[in-house]
Amino acid sequence: MNVAGYAQGQFEVAPLRTVQCTFVAPPKRIVNLTVGSGSTRSTTRLNAGIRTIYSYEKLSASPETRTIGPEESDEIAVIAEGGTLKAVAVVAGTPATPVTLATKNDADGLHVFGLKMADMRAKLRAAGLREPTEGEIVTVRILDGEDEEMACQRYRVAPTGEQNVRICWWNGYGQIDYHTMRCVLSNGYDIRKERVYTADGYRTTGCSRENRLSLASDFVNRETMEWLSGIAVAPGVWMEQNYAFVPLDVLTETVTTVSETLSQLQLTVRKSAREIYQHQ
Repeated sequence: MNVAGYAQGQFEVAPLRTVQCTFVAPPKRIVNLTVGSGSTRSTTRLNAGIRTIYSYEKLSASPETRTIGPEESDEIAVIAEGGTLKAVAVVAGTPATPVTLATKNDADGLHVFGLKMADMRAKLRAAGLREPTEGEIVTVRILDGEDEEMACQRYRVAPTGEQNVRICWWNGYGQIDYHTMRCVLSNGYDIRKERVYTADGYRTTGCSRENRLSLASDFVNRETMEWLSGIAVAPGVWMEQNYAFVPLDVLTETVTTVSETLSQLQLTVRKSAREIYQHQ
């Protein structure tokens, strides 16, 4: 019996919805599947990605340094085997003593640290430290109960601007990656109308529109482009907008990861849901 379809239906991967820095154990990004025949039973742990995952490592192929806006979010996923998890932050050029952002006791299995930049900045202020400014680096580390590093991610603070678009997607590890696209090349609508011709002329019987955007990243190196190319093949992609996550349909089917100069990712996307309008 082929149980692959059943197993796939057990996964549920979506961005975390948190209001502060915290650890979350998403219930359906990793599932335990038991298969039996007669009196024989076998249980295996499956993840929602295509890559083998291991404990005590960052479940992402993201580069060492990524961009993030001062009000944006991110996730760092790890698998723990009991004990304590702690997330700490250090801003470059400030005292090396890390500021604790969140802790989790008795952490066993998959845990995702949800980074909220606004909350992190508040915790830095409470500790008497300055906040990172545009272009500066803040380092977030995930530590175990012995203060051994499990994962590390460096963030360069992006300029605040109306053209910034925060994209997140279902990565090859079955987790969520984020990236700030710095430029909106175009924004418009595809209009669809259904018409019938009557004795009084054409009459609209159905009308909808799709919001289509063309986005561009900064110019990045090959490593970052390889990572970003995952957006085009991801089973789920979202745009963070007004503190909500809007599902996207990625229309781009070709990504160039190597060129003579630094590369820029350009994506054409549309919001997955059409807007339905009134009609006659």
